Amino acid sequence: MKLFTTTACVIALSAAMYLPTQAIAEPNFSIVIGNAPPPERYERVPHARRGYIWAPGHWVWSHNRHVWQRGHWERVRAGHSYYAPQWREESDGWHHQRGEWRRAERHERHENRRNDAISRHEERRNNIIEHHERRVDRILGRH
Repeated sequence: MKLFTTTACVIALSAAMYLPTQAIAEPNFSIVIGNAPPPERYERVPHARRGYIWAPGHWVWSHNRHVWQRGHWERVRAGHSYYAPQWREESDGWHHQRGEWRRAERHERHENRRNDAISRHEERRNNIIEHHERRVDRILGRH
């Protein structure tokens, strides 16, 4: 019985060596491929949302081909700056760098507060414009 159990364990461990490596989670990895990603797609950026930033859509490498990943909202992280995903061409091929949040330097934090203020201003301006457009539509009988 011990021989059978030992043999079964050896076979199971040997088989585990041949499992696909994609099943193993690697938080810091780099994708390098030979062909360039397609041109960026146009995405309409939605109106600003307080406390969020827009992470633009981008190409990802999945199942041996480029796949478009749509843009999405990211919650703002105090004291951090968001760096969008990007492809870089280097001597050994195209490198994909995932989007990430990085701790902001002091001058970046000031710039982020300034950009937040601009976003809030743009949001208020868009709301006023929409309000006036609805008002004009009501006056002219266009619902």
